Amino acid sequence: MKSRKRDQLKEFMDTKLVNKLRLYTAILVIMTVIVVAEVLRSKFSPELAVVGFISGMVVGILVARMYKLSWDESNNNVTGTVDVIGGIILVLYFTYIFTRTYYLEQWVSGIPLFAFILSMTAGTMFGRIINTRHDVFKILKALKII
Repeated sequence: MKSRKRDQLKEFMDTKLVNKLRLYTAILVIMTVIVVAEVLRSKFSPELAVVGFISGMVVGILVARMYKLSWDESNNNVTGTVDVIGGIILVLYFTYIFTRTYYLEQWVSGIPLFAFILSMTAGTMFGRIINTRHDVFKILKALKII
């Protein structure tokens, strides 16, 4: 069942959008492996990893709005474009990326800071994937394609 949904998503999604989701998934996997390794080496607390992942997920869900998804009638697929609101979100997201270390090092430093940022990044990628998939399904359901 899941494979069929995944195939339907790929069939009705712009190639660029599919590639972005693949990139987000790769980053999510790499960051998660590193964080789990740090937790297993006892350099980083599991609680802090979970907090970082969940806070990153919230950011990812909000940032996923950066791309306005819509149906492209000429190509028969869902495409993503950056509109004015998406541009503002993009600027805020970059601000968040470049300043989070400064603010976080007030509470955490060293390897735990690095692992916390990686767990936040993994959570951000997860949130972006989940929200994008949700929005694509919403569009396809509204068009009665699935």
